[in-house]
Formats: sequence, C-alpha cells, structure tokens
Amino acid sequence: MRDLLDAAGGTSLGKAEYIADFDERFWRIDDAGFWKLERLQSFQEPGSPSWRAFSRGNWKEALALIDSNRPEYQEYGKRMDAAGFGHFRVRVVDLPVGPYLQWELELLRVKSEYRQPVRVLPSDGVSAWETEHPLPELVVLGSEAAYEVVYTAEGFLDGAVRYTDASTVAALRERIRALYRSGEELETFWAREVAGLPTPGLQPGG
Repeated sequence: MRDLLDAAGGTSLGKAEYIADFDERFWRIDDAGFWKLERLQSFQEPGSPSWRAFSRGNWKEALALIDSNRPEYQEYGKRMDAAGFGHFRVRVVDLPVGPYLQWELELLRVKSEYRQPVRVLPSDGVSAWETEHPLPELVVLGSEAAYEVVYTAEGFLDGAVRYTDASTVAALRERIRALYRSGEELETFWAREVAGLPTPGLQPGG
C-alpha cells in the first residue's frame, strides 16, 4: 500500500477538513462502493457513548448502547441501498484480541447485520503486505476519493491525506478488496475468538 500512497502524493487535511470533505462526498459514492481497512489495534472514540461506557469499565452499558443504536444502523443501511452502493470493511486483528478490539468487534458485529459486512484478518495473515511498513488506515469512497486516515500516538483522529487521482483510488480499492476476499467472516471469527472472552478492563486513557 505504501508504494501507491508515496507515489501518488496526496493532499494533507486537518481533522475538521477531513470530516467535512468525507461528509460532502459520502452520499455520492458510486457503485464501486465504500471500502475501509483498519489496522491499528486501539483508537480513542470519545464521540461514541458506547465507547465512553467501555472506557469507564461499564461493559454492560457499552453493549446496551450498541444494541440501542440498531434503528440508526438499519436506517443507514437502507439509505446506502437507496443510494446504490455497498459498504465493506477489513479489520486486521492481533491475537489474542485486546480490550479495544473486543469492544469494536461487538459494535461491528451488530453493524454487519445492517448491510455493513466485515471480514477479519489476523495480523500474521497480512505479513506479506507489511515487509517494510504496517498497513495504513484507509478509506475509499467509490471512484472519487481515498484517504489515508491519520491518528495521534494516543489513538485520536488527527486528519487524513486525500487522494483523488482515479488510478490511485482504483488501485487502493482493489488492494482492500483483495484483503477482503481473503478474510474470514466476522461472525465465525467472533464466535471462535471473542465470544468466550471475559469482560475487558478499562481502556487506557478512560
């Protein structure tokens, strides 16, 4: 991935610029679809009430808040259907599953019921892609734009680098799609690696 990004030379965006740019483009995604690759093993998500409950150590509340958002996820899926594009995510996971990912995979498991399918790859399954650098955090919006999403050392969103060259966007999408094809369905991964885990501890910084 790094070879494509370095060769393309994108545009750096601050956090507010990235969010505004993403939101402005999202609902005009074409039938190439929305593709996301997540590699980091922990993020700080203070905008999520469920994450805040998790970070306080209240696992029961965190799960209840995820469940309470089902109508929102359902509406989101219906709106994507009406717009004519799919939503696909690849989640790379270090084993054993850490506390943050235990929470995130519970969230993604619910979202996957509403037209947001997820495939999981253990980190040793992407070693061939990481001979020099870890895989980047990537988001691809159809044929129009791709972003390498940037985070602080603590895991807070810090901005992104935007790429709009058509060949670069297509190449990044195809690489994420290749990882998706090789991944495991979230439900079977969750049943084997997550379902039996004890309640996670406090999120660092929570």
